[in-house]
Amino acid sequence: MPADRVHTAILVAVGEEFRAVLRRMRARCRPPAPSGPWTGTLAGKPVAVVRSGMGGPHAESAARILLSSCEPTNMLIMGFCGGISEWAGPADLVIAEYVMDWPGFPGTSDRDQPDRILHPDPVLAEVAAGLELADVRITSGGILSVGRLVSTTTVKGYHGPRAARCRALDMESAAAAKVAEQAHVPWMVVRGVTDTLEEDLPMPFEEYMRDDGDLDRRRIAAAAWTRPALAAALIRLGRQSMRAARNLAAFAERFVGAT
Repeated sequence: MPADRVHTAILVAVGEEFRAVLRRMRARCRPPAPSGPWTGTLAGKPVAVVRSGMGGPHAESAARILLSSCEPTNMLIMGFCGGISEWAGPADLVIAEYVMDWPGFPGTSDRDQPDRILHPDPVLAEVAAGLELADVRITSGGILSVGRLVSTTTVKGYHGPRAARCRALDMESAAAAKVAEQAHVPWMVVRGVTDTLEEDLPMPFEEYMRDDGDLDRRRIAAAAWTRPALAAALIRLGRQSMRAARNLAAFAERFVGAT
């Protein structure tokens, strides 16, 4: 399958999301360069998928590589997120009505505002909103795309009226969406909730990031080895993350088939 002609270009952030998509793909083809996209088919249509790593700079770089290596009909940006609304529960999917680009969140005062608001392609948004998955709750709302990992319930709850209808936050959606808009590629965002509004992240994961933007899981396991409470929290988060990854991959397949 030629790498320059695909139906959907898919960008994910970390390995769990990436592997869940690959498991659903057929006729998979490994890229010649490590940073390049894998190609294959989902729902019988050609796709390309790339793992960006966490954070806006990694997402921007990977999106440019992805879109320069293929000519997609559309782009699906997806991955894990933190819930910032009671409507976003563990492993739920959040379909973006808009993406709030706010790298400086939460800012220094209530007067601080996001840099801009990005809106997905209306046709793709309508298709995404009409999709259903068995035993998966799917909600629509805003995605708050920020510049650093938000780990506490206090900061998660700080968005207030400045981010009306925001259901979740992440670090990659705005950066990737801006690249898609520059390339005139219609885009859509869906995120899977790993930690809810009521849950703090169990450790400062930003301290365990590798140079490629993914997490160093060996160092995380070593940190939890002698701390039973941390280990239990990581196991719970891991289970929620794997459910979210499976739900995202199932959604991607349905989305590709419906567009």
